Amino acid sequence: MGEAALRFLIGLGERIQAADILVFRWINLGWAHPTLDTAMGLTTQLGLGWVQLALLALLYTFGGPTGRRTALLCMLAFAVSGLIAQILKEGCERVRPGLVVADYRFLGEQVLYGSFPSGHTTTSSALARVVAAAYRRWAVLLYLVAALVGLSRVYVGAHFPTDVLAGTVIGLFTGQASLSEALVRPGRKHNG
Repeated sequence: MGEAALRFLIGLGERIQAADILVFRWINLGWAHPTLDTAMGLTTQLGLGWVQLALLALLYTFGGPTGRRTALLCMLAFAVSGLIAQILKEGCERVRPGLVVADYRFLGEQVLYGSFPSGHTTTSSALARVVAAAYRRWAVLLYLVAALVGLSRVYVGAHFPTDVLAGTVIGLFTGQASLSEALVRPGRKHNG
């Protein structure tokens, strides 16, 4: 790679980081309000693995045949998306906003490393994609909840906006891949 290309990429990375910090501050500081602190603190909990697994257990137990099938597909999407997120967190080693942004608010337990991508957002988006495919009339609400989980991660000071954006893309992709896998799995007729 030539020196000019390298300078361009470094400059691009610096501009993206500057924009990331600007949007982070706008949400994290500009939207600060006691009511939002409570709402976003609760919303961010929906992205915790144990909460998501508990909801899937309820879907499996009380959702009938569609709920059981959907919960099983969600387990696949949850596992794959979570694994991808963890591998990227370890590989990218992006620090959390608290080590980069001097004037920020943090609500909750502070973690300093493993910012990219947002795991809460990744699994929430994957689950939203799978459940929305089975329960189409709830699709808008499911995607809205996943988006709010992502937004809450910025609001509470845990992630940069690009961490959330990447988590959304990874989650939607793995959710769709899980649905595609279900369509071609052995023992099921496939027209293609």
